[in-house]
Parts: sequence; C-alpha cells; structure tokens
Amino acid sequence: MRNPFDPRRRALLRHALHGGMLGRAMPAILGQALLATHARASASDRILILLQLAGGNDGLNTVVPYTDDHYHRARPKLGLRGKDTLHLNDEVGLHPALTGLRDLYEEGQLSIVQGVG
Repeated sequence: MRNPFDPRRRALLRHALHGGMLGRAMPAILGQALLATHARASASDRILILLQLAGGNDGLNTVVPYTDDHYHRARPKLGLRGKDTLHLNDEVGLHPALTGLRDLYEEGQLSIVQGVG
C-alpha cells in the first residue's frame, strides 16, 4: 500500500499551490497531477486533495451561479453569463478557462464544496 503522506506528493502540491504566478495554467497542472496520481493508484486507494482558493481568486467567477439573479445584479459587467460557463448542473458552471477541472468533475474525480473554509 502506498504511503498517503508521500513527501513527493506533498512537495508537488506545496509547490503548485505556492506558485500563484502560474495563473491560468494551474487547473491544467493540477489536473495532470491528479491523473498521474490516479494512474499509479490501485483500485482500493483513495486520494483526497483539498484546494482552498484564497487571496486573488474570485470564487463567484470560478464556480459561477449563472442562474442566480442576485449574482447578475451585483456584477452587471463582471459576472459571467450561463452561455459563457462550463455547466456543471442547471445552476452553476465553471469559468471557461477551467476545462481540465470540468473534465475531472464529469469523470467523477472532482467535487466542489462552496462556502466553507
């Protein structure tokens, strides 16, 4: 059984999360890391990776509540419209730059929990 506290994995995540300058490339890098980890895992391994996007991240334009009128009234210019998001369900979608995260979500490899932290 693989050590879930593998220092190589922790180092990868630490460097990835501290690399704020990676900007838009971050979802692709994290997606590749998750896929690589998944490829090495046996069927019985379970992996939990938590990301807290803080600081300069705009959470409402990361996971967009595109059907919420309050969101659109509060952000008449900044808000994203439903047609511009990567729909996750009938109420929320991801920012269009997050195709890698959307793919992981559709594969059942990613869950999103909002309003905690």
